[in-house]
Amino acid sequence: MNSPLKAYKHLSLLYAQYNDENLHNQEILRSVSNNFQSSLGFQETLKKYKNFKKLFGFYYDFVVIDHRFGLDLCYHILYINPTQKIIIRVKLYNNENLCDFYVNGFEHFLYEPLSKLSVDKSIHKITEIADYNRLLKVQDDNIARMRQEYEKKLETSQQKLDEKNKFFASMSHEIRTPMNAIIGISQIMTDDHTLNKQQLENIKIISRSSNMLLAIINDILDFSKIEAGKISIEKTSFDLNMILSYLADMISLKSHEKGIKITFEVEHSIAKNYLGDPLRISQVLLNLINNAVKFTDHGHVSLYIRALKSTNKISTLEFEVKDSGIGMKEEQLQKLFQSYTQASSDTSRKYGGTGLGLSIAKQLVKLMDGEIWAQSSYGKGSSFFVNIPLYNGSDSKRNYRLPSKKIMQWRTLIIDSDKESAHSLHNLLDYFHIKADIVLKVDDVQETLNKKRFDLVFVDEDIFNIFNFKAFKKYNSSKIVVLENWINSIKSNNIHNETIDKLLKKPFNQQMIFDILSHLYNVNATLETHKEIDVSLKERVKALGKHKILIAEDNLINQKVIRGLLIDTELEIEFAYDGLEVLEYLQLKQELPRLIFMDINMPNLDGYMTTQSIRKDVAYASLVIIGLSGNSQAEEIQKAKESGMQDYLLKPIQVQELYAVLLKYLSHTEV
Repeated sequence: MNSPLKAYKHLSLLYAQYNDENLHNQEILRSVSNNFQSSLGFQETLKKYKNFKKLFGFYYDFVVIDHRFGLDLCYHILYINPTQKIIIRVKLYNNENLCDFYVNGFEHFLYEPLSKLSVDKSIHKITEIADYNRLLKVQDDNIARMRQEYEKKLETSQQKLDEKNKFFASMSHEIRTPMNAIIGISQIMTDDHTLNKQQLENIKIISRSSNMLLAIINDILDFSKIEAGKISIEKTSFDLNMILSYLADMISLKSHEKGIKITFEVEHSIAKNYLGDPLRISQVLLNLINNAVKFTDHGHVSLYIRALKSTNKISTLEFEVKDSGIGMKEEQLQKLFQSYTQASSDTSRKYGGTGLGLSIAKQLVKLMDGEIWAQSSYGKGSSFFVNIPLYNGSDSKRNYRLPSKKIMQWRTLIIDSDKESAHSLHNLLDYFHIKADIVLKVDDVQETLNKKRFDLVFVDEDIFNIFNFKAFKKYNSSKIVVLENWINSIKSNNIHNETIDKLLKKPFNQQMIFDILSHLYNVNATLETHKEIDVSLKERVKALGKHKILIAEDNLINQKVIRGLLIDTELEIEFAYDGLEVLEYLQLKQELPRLIFMDINMPNLDGYMTTQSIRKDVAYASLVIIGLSGNSQAEEIQKAKESGMQDYLLKPIQVQELYAVLLKYLSHTEV
């Protein structure tokens, strides 16, 4: 007897995948029809389903849906086409929601592992039961009845989705409140002139880490936005060194605890500035490096950045995270990048983790039009590769301008028993055309120092503590830079050591070396220029003079943060705890404020209703109202403007954005 599959080769079929899988299922299902398509995720499935009808004039014969979508995707498809034949693909060991499908009329299933025989039987059974021609001639009234039925189910499904979105929005708001305090207070402390340089650096680390952590938390709380295709990719200017500094801040403590060395290797041809989404790039790389440290018990974790191809407008960068860890077998590599999946159950028990990280990383890389993959040798380590196309920045070349060409003639020595760290520093110095000798063995240090005179010596802190560099410097004019591990740089006792000209923490990046060289030549580094820009912006706010500002905010910590950010200005600040107090304040005060910062989520009367009430009175027509909220969704921002607000600030409040708004509306001059 011939296989019925041969008779059904004319069939069209759509396979809706919940996430990326191996090609086995696709190959099996492709054998059923000559018009096979697959889709990834909720939105892509619906888009392909509608486009198929536009192209061919009819819908797919069959739609195979991963059971993890639940009933929502089924209802959306049946709302579009009530006669659609749907098959649910399930795993034998994960069938907890099959009852829901049965109860709601879905009775056709494909069980994994898929085989040609099981697909053959399922298609044959459905085709025998259903009179295909009769279904195509269903009376209009029956279609209307079925559509009405599915409309109700779709409405119920949509209500559940709305409730989930409200929950995540509320959770995001709750998290932003304490984060606002951390970020706001750290911003205030950066202006505290009583702090020494080390304390100021620690505060900056807290500030950078808190901002990035907040952004990552937002994505985790709203993971469904990624699957629904609602995550937007930014295209802003960024400095690659800032990403490297952030990664060093975030991973160095964990790597220090395990004794793992971290190094960065950046190709000389790579530019400094690009246009892209630095947050998403940082999030992906942080995930990969954290994983590398997690699965490495000794040795190194290195980040390599290379330029694959470049045009006048776009450059494709390759990021490789390489470790000397436990590695993976071929079958484990096949499971990577799937949601909630670890390489093996033993891995999950030993190292922990949800398995979400690589799945999020893959989807973010895909949204940036990039690629991500892994190579591994079991017991020898792994490498993860990410290729991302980026627009070239205005300064497409790394034009670091050393204060003098004389620096290139400095005789330089690197003393470090860590081979990878020494070669990383050597590579960075080579970019500035500075040739350096390397000493890796402690026994060779004294002989090298006695044999040759050096203008600049980079020495690891452990070796520095062994040798008497104080006596060495007494008879030599060498500048000495001590290489510290990140954790030691925070607790450094060397900062007041007169023998040391400068401290440099590992891992290094190009900007750090440039700043060191500039400092040693008694020229302000680029970092000082940034400080002047920041100071200049604040000075402009001080120059605004006296203006009355009302802060409508029920959280005392947030009130303290805003007051602290504006403490050195002449702005007169008053507070209201809810919308009712705002309205009462406006009625009682003879002198109206120039500007109101209006929190959206206040008790009794929220920011929207308060603003709408104010806008009804022409006496307040010139009053500027700026919304404050932790909700970054575009529809919420639009709602704020429609209520009568001129602008919208996100919490936690960024000091530069706060200053920019004040300058824009109090001086009528945009920044």
